[in-house]
This record gives sequence, C-alpha cells and structure tokens, in this order.
Amino acid sequence: MSTYRAPYWEEDEPLAPPSARRNGRFGPVDLFLFVAPLVQFVQLQVIGVLSGTDILLLLAFPLVVLRNLRLLRQRHVFMILLLGIGWFISQVITDLIRDTPPVDFLRGWSKIGLTLTHFTTIYLLTYRSRRRFLLFGFGFIAGQLLTLRINPGVFFAASPWKFGYCGPVTLVVFLLTSTLPYFRRRKMLVLLAAVAIALINLFMGARGVALISLLAGIYAFFLRRAGAVRLRGSRLLFTLGVVLLSGWIFMSFYSYLAQSGELGATAQSQYETQGSGEGGVLLGGRSEILSSAMAIFDSPIIGHGSWARDPKYKFILEERRRELGYARVGVMSDDLIPTHSHIFGAWVEAGVMGAVFWFYIFCIVLRIMMKAPGSEPILPICIFVSIAMLWNIFFSPYGADMRVVFAYFAAGILLLDQLRRDQPGLPRPGSHSGEKA
Repeated sequence: MSTYRAPYWEEDEPLAPPSARRNGRFGPVDLFLFVAPLVQFVQLQVIGVLSGTDILLLLAFPLVVLRNLRLLRQRHVFMILLLGIGWFISQVITDLIRDTPPVDFLRGWSKIGLTLTHFTTIYLLTYRSRRRFLLFGFGFIAGQLLTLRINPGVFFAASPWKFGYCGPVTLVVFLLTSTLPYFRRRKMLVLLAAVAIALINLFMGARGVALISLLAGIYAFFLRRAGAVRLRGSRLLFTLGVVLLSGWIFMSFYSYLAQSGELGATAQSQYETQGSGEGGVLLGGRSEILSSAMAIFDSPIIGHGSWARDPKYKFILEERRRELGYARVGVMSDDLIPTHSHIFGAWVEAGVMGAVFWFYIFCIVLRIMMKAPGSEPILPICIFVSIAMLWNIFFSPYGADMRVVFAYFAAGILLLDQLRRDQPGLPRPGSHSGEKA
C-alpha cells in the first residue's frame, strides 16, 4: 500500500485547515493569496493611491498577526520590523521638524506603515509554504495584466513593454521554471529561459530587468549544478566572479547594440545621452544619485521630509551632470528632490534610519543568497527576487506599487532561508554525500 506524497508546492502549509493539508486541497488562505494581488487594478485616491491589494492585505493584517505572533520572533523578521519602526519614527520626527504639509506627510507615513504591514501579512501567510508563495506570484502577475488594461501608468503609452508587460512576463518565466518539474530535471533549461527573457527585455528597451534576469539565471544554474552542496570558499568566489563577468559582458553587448542602432533610434538616443559622461551608462541612467548625495550631506540625520521638495537640488543635478560631461536633458518640472533609489530616497526623506533599514535588507539578501542550496525546487524565482531586490535598493524609486513588490520579494527571500534550514545536514563541498562525480 503506497503512501501519498504531496508535490513540493503542496507541502508545509502551517495555516491551512487539517483537512486541506491532508488532501492537498486549496483552502481559504490559498484563495486569499491569489485574490489579494489580483485586485490591484482597483485603485482609490485615499491620501495617495490605495489599491484593492492594499485594502485586502491591511484587513488581513490583525487576524494573521494574532494567530501567528510567535513567528515574528524570527531574527531577520524581528530586525526588519524593528528597523522599519525606527524608519517610521524617524520620518515622523523629520516631518514635524520640517513642518511638512499634511498632504505629504500622510503619504509618507502611510507608505512606511503599509510597507511593514504588507510584509508582515505576506510573510506570515507564506511561511514555509512554497505553494502559497507561488500562488501569490501568479495572482500578482494576473493583477498586473488587468491593471495595464484598466488603470495603466502614465508612462505605459510611451513604452508599453518597459513600463507595462516587462515585469509580469519576466516574473512568470521565473515562476514557471520554479513550478514545472521538467526544469528541475533539465538544469540547463533554467539558464536558457533566463537568457531568452533577458534578450527579449534588452531588445524591448528594459535593460535593467534584462540584466537582472541574466544574472539570476546564471547564479541559479551554478547552484543547481552544485545540487545539495552549499557553495563555499573558492567555489562561491568563482561563481560570483562568473556572475559579475557576465554582467560586464552584457553591458558591453548592450553598449555595442545601442551605439550601432540595432536596438532602435530611441535606445540609441538614450545611450548617447546617458553614456556621454565620465561615469558611463550606469551613472548616466541613475544620475539622481548626484543630487540625492548632496541632499544627504546637507542633512544626514533627520532628512528633508516626506515627498521632500527643494528646487535647488534639481539645479545641482544638472550642474553635476554638465561637469561630468553628460548631455543636457532638461530641468525637471517639479521641485521634488531627485533620488530614484530605495535607500537614498529613504535617507533623503526620513534621515539615517531610513538608510539603516534598507542597508540591513541589502545585507540579509546577500547572506541568504550565498547560503542557498541548489536542491531547492523554487530556487529560480527566489534568486530572481533576491537580485531584483539588490538592484531596487540602489537603482529604483520606491513608488506606490513597490510596497507590495517589496513585501512579496522579502517574503520569498526569507522563505528560501526557512526552507534551507528545514533541510537537515546539508553536505559541504568536499564531502562524499551529495557530491557529483
């Protein structure tokens, strides 16, 4: 008589009813985790933009916390929440000192508050559950596609792929490589899928996501080859070296294609503008660091307030760009201090505690990535969200949709660490157990 063994995406469901766990059926929590991100297309103007996903996650927050308070004692989770509260308090103090207008400080406080509540809710509901993490991801993709049809962003019309379809299509590729068993048996397919979506993103104008996809595919491939053996020492350094070298080759390939016009006139013009200065394309594409660094230097402890405004910094940005030889792109129409970065944006608005929060996130993402076992079934999506998180911390603005993205990505990174700890006795390099010939 054979014993039923649930597939990996149906294992470890601590919050599901016992009957659902025994029979492998979806329970109410599973349904919620798919529907909550699906309704993000519902958008209300309450202080700022409040989506249907924000509302459902916020309503679930107290119930989920009351039922699973003990799980918040986990070291990484406790520190994230503690530093997040410090970020929030620092933002409040800064806004009181700066006399920030209510319309701005209410948006600033709610941004941080929803970030912490969303992270807590998604983390608790997906705790040790591959299936629930994947369900939320597929619901998020469906929700983004619906949003593009119903409430597209302001930049969607100008560049539908970069500011629309790029995110959900790339995410579904990595979710499928983590869900379909065929990709576990054919390790090279994960790398090929990552290279394919990277090239598609590159030729469609989304070079940042293209780079993230490529690096995630390469790193996941090397981990898959190692199997249950954790990469350490020289093997880890070699893998990281290959990943960094691949990134440099990719950027060189992009530069050649953009300069030659192979990526189109828009990409060629963008490259000529962003690559004309001493800092190259990376600094040219994220030149806001030049002004945000000065804003931080002027007020490193308390910050400039929620939605910080000061017209002098946009002129400082243009002056620094001109000194470095970058082509003039015109002065911005608003007075917001340019940041275009999670960590620098938080530091400019809330002060040093905002930077401490994001620096801690950066450190734990790196640490968990380097300890990840290649035998983990959902490794590709976890590595993708990890590298995307590292990129976003320094090179992406923290907009309204990012609070859900951060919560989901952070929950996935912690899930990878939880599942690693659930695998007792992982062999080390050089041991006979699990080592491939």
